[in-house]
Amino acid sequence: MKLKHLILLLLSFSFYGLRAASLTKFAIQQQYLMDEYNIRGSEHHEVTFKTDITISRALKSYGYEKINWIITVVSSDNYHIPMSKSIQITESDFPNNTASLDITIDCTSTGIDPQVRVQMEALTYDDLGNLTPEKRNSRWSSQRFDVSGPFLTDNPPVNIANANLYSSYAPSSNFRKSDYITGGALTFGQSDWANTQGITSLNGSLYVVQANNLHKVNSTDGSYIILGQQQIWKATEAVASSSNGSIYIIQNSRIHKVNPSNGQYSIIGNPEWANTDCLTAYNGYLYIVENNHLYKVNENTGTYTELNSATWGGAKGIASTNDGYIWIVQNGYLHKISTATGEWQSSQYQQWSDAPKGCLAYYNGNLYALKGPYLVKVSIPYLSWDEISYKTYSGCNYLTGL
Repeated sequence: MKLKHLILLLLSFSFYGLRAASLTKFAIQQQYLMDEYNIRGSEHHEVTFKTDITISRALKSYGYEKINWIITVVSSDNYHIPMSKSIQITESDFPNNTASLDITIDCTSTGIDPQVRVQMEALTYDDLGNLTPEKRNSRWSSQRFDVSGPFLTDNPPVNIANANLYSSYAPSSNFRKSDYITGGALTFGQSDWANTQGITSLNGSLYVVQANNLHKVNSTDGSYIILGQQQIWKATEAVASSSNGSIYIIQNSRIHKVNPSNGQYSIIGNPEWANTDCLTAYNGYLYIVENNHLYKVNENTGTYTELNSATWGGAKGIASTNDGYIWIVQNGYLHKISTATGEWQSSQYQQWSDAPKGCLAYYNGNLYALKGPYLVKVSIPYLSWDEISYKTYSGCNYLTGL
């Protein structure tokens, strides 16, 4: 929603039939605005800005009316979530007993709610200046500002040098090659990839399991070869690559360690990996979500431990970052899990239900995700995200960074 006013003339409201002082200006300072309608930033990431507020009061028989307000800038749909410190305003704050007071408030958006309004908790006084009643009444500004990121277009530009994110595009059975800065996407390869079962990348090539075969795909022109024996990867459940130079495929309850040059493989561990949801590799271990559990698996021997006691069934994506954490999208939440201790933290709200299978990828020091129609960049410290591209990614899955 775009709000059409920078300075809002608002709220000459009444409390119990009594006229109260009015909020006559609520403005975001110009340097924090992207354009006349939007605060510069993202609705999913913390943004700092300053607001200018003017409070006006009427002249009564005893002089300018008394006032006792507590003002807080808050998120519009979650009034209990503050974006600023609360400031108490009384008649003694008005310079030289004047009719109006100008104040500036430092604010930080929640990273949850994209809209901003002012909350006022007021004591009121009668025409003789007597406090009536002795209770604060809360009101909120009727109009709001948006916190929004860069304007997103349906077809953003693509710099081919930055097009290093790849995903499968199911509606046309081909791949998307995406600019990780603008989110622009190009169709990549031929329409040969119906029912893709998994994608990963290693040493400049893509590795794709599709139609029960393992393919090595040229990342420049989309040409490919089939690796190893054909028609052996039926019902593949998960695919990942490791810094040890191997591809790992979970299929038929087994973990296969695959040579990326010729497709030859060995089986590690025991055949006990049915119902696998997702797989990633980090620092000598595989991390596998299987049958509601999260396991840490030695990538050479197959021995494993359960990483924590949480329930992880139905995970849609998993990725590892270079800071000792893995990330999982599951049950509508984004989770950050320590690979050392298994401790985890989760996004505050259930906002990831629209993520597809294979939605996470780590590339160039950043975590990226497919989320509904968007390609998003995850803010690693905060479990929040910024949308990069709009209405381009519906139908995509299996994101990987090259």
